[in-house]
Amino acid sequence: MVHLNKTQSPIGISLDEQFIKAAQLSRHGGQWRLDSAVRIPRDRPGAAIEAQEVRGLRDVLARQGFVGRRVVVGLPAQVLLGSLLELPPRSSGAPVEMLARAELARMHDCDPHSIETACWDLPGERQTKDTTHMMALACPHEVAEGLLDAFEQAGLDVEALDSELHATARACGELLSPDGVTAILALGWDAVVLNMMHQGQIVYHRAMAEVSMKHQASALAELLEVEPATIDAVWAQHNNTAPQQRSAEETALLETIAGILETHWEEIVADLEAPFAYIQSEHTGREIERLLLTGFGAATGNVAEFFED
Repeated sequence: MVHLNKTQSPIGISLDEQFIKAAQLSRHGGQWRLDSAVRIPRDRPGAAIEAQEVRGLRDVLARQGFVGRRVVVGLPAQVLLGSLLELPPRSSGAPVEMLARAELARMHDCDPHSIETACWDLPGERQTKDTTHMMALACPHEVAEGLLDAFEQAGLDVEALDSELHATARACGELLSPDGVTAILALGWDAVVLNMMHQGQIVYHRAMAEVSMKHQASALAELLEVEPATIDAVWAQHNNTAPQQRSAEETALLETIAGILETHWEEIVADLEAPFAYIQSEHTGREIERLLLTGFGAATGNVAEFFED
């Protein structure tokens, strides 16, 4: 028998107010594949994560077959500071990255030395001889240090803090339009996040907390006079069971929820018109060729149908 070498990736961790999600890949014969994945509810929804909660996560990972203690923690859009910037041209010799950090700090009213910044030039159509057009993201040191402390106290080795928008973009890499613009819409629990990609770069980013799945769950729970946890359980049941395996009560509740959510999806579609037009006219001059749906809400019913046009 021939045994292929098996290389495990670090464990990817995604945090939001309601859930912790984890996934791990392994490499077999030159190909990566998903080995393990889990989603667990937060101990204290909405609170900052602490070492005790991470210890519980560590124990779940061990029981679910995850290997090792190396982790990469995703930073959700809500904790990041971001903006499009117009800075002096690189040809001027100006320290563009330092200026980006200072400008981002000014815009968000914080000390430049209190944030860790990443920035990148936008694709060529936006560049001129007089201006460098950039997109910048920053994570406050306070946020990063709190996460690092919690995971390290629980015995997990944090190899990197990564922005979830970049992680999602990499995961969707093979699906991106080679020439046009690809929109990636994450229908998340805490926020609906729109990222647009062109020539391998993120050229637009917007987080919309007001249309998150969390708010929809609360509204549905109030309307249907049930607990929000019931809505989440029904969604999970919908995603994990075939229609013929559901009870009549579950089927009826799912149909009611789907009908109510139609208005929600239509509102999000309407919210996309302005950023789509902005990117086409101001940034790339190209059509939005593809729309990719990810996140908690992407597996909810027939949501894709509302975005096809």
